[in-house]
Amino acid sequence: MRRYHPVHLYDIFNDRYEVRAKLAFGQFSTVWLAYDQVHQQQVALKILKADASKDSKELSILLHLNHSMNLLDYFEHHGPNGTHLCLILPVMISDGEAMTITGRPYCVAYVQVVSRQILLGLDFLHRSGIIYCAAFCRQREQWPVTPTALRAPELIHHNAWDASIDIWTLGCSGCETPNFQDKNLPPPPPPPPLIGKTAPKPPSVASEGPAGAYLVELLIFNGWPFKDHWAYWVRSHSSPDIGVQLHATGDVRNGFVFQIKRNYDFHDENSERPSTRIPLQWIDGKFFDERAMMNNGVFKLDDVPVCGSEASVYKVKAPEKSLNTATETAIAEGQKGQKVNQRNCQTWIVESADQLVRDGIFNQEVATYLHAIEQ
Repeated sequence: MRRYHPVHLYDIFNDRYEVRAKLAFGQFSTVWLAYDQVHQQQVALKILKADASKDSKELSILLHLNHSMNLLDYFEHHGPNGTHLCLILPVMISDGEAMTITGRPYCVAYVQVVSRQILLGLDFLHRSGIIYCAAFCRQREQWPVTPTALRAPELIHHNAWDASIDIWTLGCSGCETPNFQDKNLPPPPPPPPLIGKTAPKPPSVASEGPAGAYLVELLIFNGWPFKDHWAYWVRSHSSPDIGVQLHATGDVRNGFVFQIKRNYDFHDENSERPSTRIPLQWIDGKFFDERAMMNNGVFKLDDVPVCGSEASVYKVKAPEKSLNTATETAIAEGQKGQKVNQRNCQTWIVESADQLVRDGIFNQEVATYLHAIEQ
């Protein structure tokens, strides 16, 4: 236990977090159930060993992934064994424990579900520039980067390595998991019920609008397990599957740009189809110019408004990048303890809806609905 911080029940950390129970421990840290006396909620308190705290990149990674990983707080705690980095995170159940049933072998279905979730997480980490949950792709960790038992051949032979070492590690871990079939094991439980506010009903929109009016819809492209992509859709009078898509395209790391897809056809094999289309409102035809909007029947990517409705949303600037790579310098310059406010395509949709209301194009009901369902 050398270099671990000694923790007792009801100890107070950072004048705020009261220890209630021990959740887990590992080679580099201990994890405790704690009570946040400020927000009055249960949290997970992770206390790194003093020697692990000095060179830990865990904080930098969590800040780097701040748009999807909910790091609530972090601070340093000085104890008899040195200075310890402490992380505050939401309380989560252990999937490993959930897979065990009365001490019997793991249920294969559980292992399959959890393995799929791990692969989705690995894919996201790799796309975010992180390998083995410990290194940014532009940097190289000191050897070794994985435990001996899970080490890929290229690491053993000290050859060049990349993101594929994570797949090898995952495969080794899967083989170590007991997965014997047992007919007496119950099927996997259903997903837990949603907790929190119920999503409001969308605006009531008639199947047919006034003469010359155009229907504006919200397109939702499934982004699970991350945030969905949102876009406006104005369908053509000639076909319900051809129209104009307006959105902010990009990501939080590089920023977004305003884009219009003209004469966009959902039936085209190269077109991405939304998972959901929500009618928002019939808009007076005076705010549209179909010939210009549809580019005379030819598909085109554009960013120049050609009618009143497009000019209205164009007033709202697409979000700039709101996720910076976390470095010790950035932390020292004032990011410590602050959660980055991420602005994305959904931000642009709700802000442009407010602009459409101000310009007399949208009803307030539409903007209120979009604000309510923003993720």
